[in-house]
Amino acid sequence: MSGVTATSLNNGSVSIAVGASVAPGTAVTVAYRIWDQNGSSSNTITITVGHAPVTPNIGKSVWTGHSLTFNLLSTAKCDDLTSPCPASALSHIFIGGDQYNPGIKATVTSAGMVTISVDAHQYPFARAHIPYVLVDKYGRSTGLLVVSLLDSYNPTSKVIFNNPLGNSRQQQTINQEIIDLTNHAPKGATIEMISYTVDGQDLTYALVNAFKRGVNVRVLQGQGIVSGNVPYLQQNLGTNPAANSFYRICKAACRSAATGVPHTKVFAVTTAGRGTNVVVAASSNYSWGGAAFQWFDGYEMVNNAAAYAGFDHIFQESRGDRRPTDWTGLNYAVSGSILYTYPRIITTLSQMAGPTTPPCSATVTTKCYRVAPLLAGSANDWLEQALSQVGCNASTGYGKNGRTLVRVSIRALQGARGYDVAHMLGLLAKAGCDVRVITTQPSTDAVNALQSAGIWVGDQTWRWKYQVCSTDDTTGYTVKTYCWVPGLYTHMHALAVSGNFNGKQENLVWTGSESWATDAYYNDEQVVRLSGTGYFNSFQSVFNYNWAHYTHPFGQRPQGDPPYAPVTYP
Repeated sequence: MSGVTATSLNNGSVSIAVGASVAPGTAVTVAYRIWDQNGSSSNTITITVGHAPVTPNIGKSVWTGHSLTFNLLSTAKCDDLTSPCPASALSHIFIGGDQYNPGIKATVTSAGMVTISVDAHQYPFARAHIPYVLVDKYGRSTGLLVVSLLDSYNPTSKVIFNNPLGNSRQQQTINQEIIDLTNHAPKGATIEMISYTVDGQDLTYALVNAFKRGVNVRVLQGQGIVSGNVPYLQQNLGTNPAANSFYRICKAACRSAATGVPHTKVFAVTTAGRGTNVVVAASSNYSWGGAAFQWFDGYEMVNNAAAYAGFDHIFQESRGDRRPTDWTGLNYAVSGSILYTYPRIITTLSQMAGPTTPPCSATVTTKCYRVAPLLAGSANDWLEQALSQVGCNASTGYGKNGRTLVRVSIRALQGARGYDVAHMLGLLAKAGCDVRVITTQPSTDAVNALQSAGIWVGDQTWRWKYQVCSTDDTTGYTVKTYCWVPGLYTHMHALAVSGNFNGKQENLVWTGSESWATDAYYNDEQVVRLSGTGYFNSFQSVFNYNWAHYTHPFGQRPQGDPPYAPVTYP
């Protein structure tokens, strides 16, 4: 038959080639004869000419967090190889998945309708290759769905709280927000980050992957807790602070180089998805493990050029790991809020409120650190200055029952500064303010000052253990010191006021990285002041919840978890 050739092979196989001119469905008969020592025999082979559907690779673009449905059969060709395949012509349709992109899934109906669904947290710069198979009466063929992603991620300004008693998602709310922002930073964006420590493989890989796709990734941390992920980060990002990307460990506080630690906890990115100039200021070290035994809070500011510029100024000073010559940027106005930063440097005696390092005197008046506070407030301490401006009468819509509300959630209330703050809170309580304090590591003096003023003090510590605190081998003998240590506690550093502030009715929240202790003055720290009912209500809701479920009277050492405590915030 014209267009059909048959060839016998030495191994007994037969190769039949059918030309393009032979119409599908044509019956072809091929005669053959076999010889052996006893003679020969003949027979015929009858085949029906057909074809498998022509299945090209199909490209589709889908927004992250969305799905797309289309007719697969409109692209496959049947019969004359120019017409779309009708579903009736196919006996089976199969579709697979991409093991490297499990957040991109595809399903298909018997009518050939394909739905591609993309998880909201799917890495937006991936490209998935999903195989599909069409089978008709003539055979089968395969093709690929090539799925490109459009990034729909749209971060919003918000308050973020974690709960270490919850599941992994509830524990890692702040860390996951940082990972999402990192994963959605496009080529050419810049990430700047300062933290006491950084751990967690998910964040590590997110930072490295961002760097590999062309994001400038710049990270600073201290020497205190260096996780096992740091060598991998430094191997990929480098350590040169003058480069576009680096991971640097500061010798001390990054803006001091002599004393203190980089205790700042800020993440900033120029672009993430549809958001620009994003800054997250938190009380949490970006620690995966810490989120399982510490309560944190964080505040995300999006499309806020002032916030980004303020932090970028601090970061540029910090990356040199030395005391900068430009100390003008201590407080930054941030769209109605204020970003306060440390270390604080003092240039005149009139700014001093106590002992300094190095000592200030009548002849030495330049650049000495203030290391102790002044009772009743100081212009150089945002906290004492803020407390000195609180009045205790509240108008309708503010405070409670005509009294200004003052709510404190603070990890450490220690040293001269801690006592000062406790004393000032006591004065507010005696003046008629409604004051409550949740704390974790206060000094006895601070607690006495609070309680003697009639302030309720809630202790948010659990899982206490009596364990080795320190070991001394200097005498030739091993001397171990034991102490009680909580294994679950608050790591928030927040003050909230609703009522009279500086002669006006305000709803305000101050939150950040610093403990209320004297050593904050020589650490790298940040505090953000947030103004608005939404911010205050969010903080008060969590404060009240923690007070009701997660605190106990000060001085107790419960060795278990809070009894019968829910783990989901309202």
